Amino acid sequence: MKIIHLKINVFRMIEMKKFYSEILEMEIIRENEHCFTIQAGKTQITFLQATDIPFYHFAFRAGLEFYEYMYNKLNKLDLLLPNEEGETSMYWGGKQLYFKDPDGNILEILERENPYSENLEGWYDVCEMGLPSGDVQELSGFLQMIPNENVSTSETFRFYGDKRGNFILVKKGRHWYPTEQPAEVYPVTIDVEGDHNQISKHSHLPYTFEVKKTLP
Repeated sequence: MKIIHLKINVFRMIEMKKFYSEILEMEIIRENEHCFTIQAGKTQITFLQATDIPFYHFAFRAGLEFYEYMYNKLNKLDLLLPNEEGETSMYWGGKQLYFKDPDGNILEILERENPYSENLEGWYDVCEMGLPSGDVQELSGFLQMIPNENVSTSETFRFYGDKRGNFILVKKGRHWYPTEQPAEVYPVTIDVEGDHNQISKHSHLPYTFEVKKTLP
């Protein structure tokens, strides 16, 4: 599941634009007074101005060299979030770190192999997006239009997707690792690559999913 585009809310517009363009070194490709869009490797993220402070969790993927570069940069700025052992660089299938942006979103960088055929410098993509809900099993069933290679029966935490990208389905109120901040529901629109075109809006969650057919 390739995540093509995320649309999420933003509160601190000016601070967020500066953070993503200067600290994370992502190009702003579109902007106006109501929103801005950055390019994170193969994924675009559009931040839409909101009147309340939203709170999301998502993860960026990068190679080892760029991971180490961003680790050193974020560490010097004292932005890294430690786990319960005080570690700021962890390992689970590859190196990973956590930090927050000016809106308080919990962000993650995963050191992984390049999943694309072309060479990429810097960011590869957004490979994970957190989706809290009151019923993880129900949301998992709603997403059946998107292929899933993960097997899980947990009622509080599930990966949904494949090695190219995953939704992190969590029970609302469950803490986002490595913090004690409970997961909350905020609007998000997600475009993913697939073998057909389809738009699905959840009946009571502010989630919209658009599958876009892969061009030959």
